[in-house]
Amino acid sequence: MNADFLKKNAENIVSWGVFFILLATYWLTVAPTVSYWDCPEYVAAAWKLEVGHPPGNPTWMLVERVFTMLAPSGKEAALLVNLSSGLFTAFAGFFLARTILPASMEPSVFPAPTMVCSSSMNRMMLPSAFFTLLIF
Repeated sequence: MNADFLKKNAENIVSWGVFFILLATYWLTVAPTVSYWDCPEYVAAAWKLEVGHPPGNPTWMLVERVFTMLAPSGKEAALLVNLSSGLFTAFAGFFLARTILPASMEPSVFPAPTMVCSSSMNRMMLPSAFFTLLIF
């Protein structure tokens, strides 16, 4: 590849690279079932398209219902909800990289994975909670 191509497409290359690194990292470490707290309730509500505890998170329920419709049975519904949480987290890192790169004149890969792999982000994304969709 020539240097002009890399300079012209550095933002796209770095942003998509961050996306795939974060997606692979999360999908390789995803929980196959639900964890504690509200996760079982949210997965069941998404699987049956019911209202979870107030406020109910209607946007999240509709989006997750699409993911749970891909599950052959209820056993895989939790896995698909957890995978979608990783997908939304990877998109959050992608858009963070797209935001940071134009602000700095040189591409840097580290801020987006650092934010997405931080402990507070990790607590939001590991359970199948709706917080990752809010960040996305």
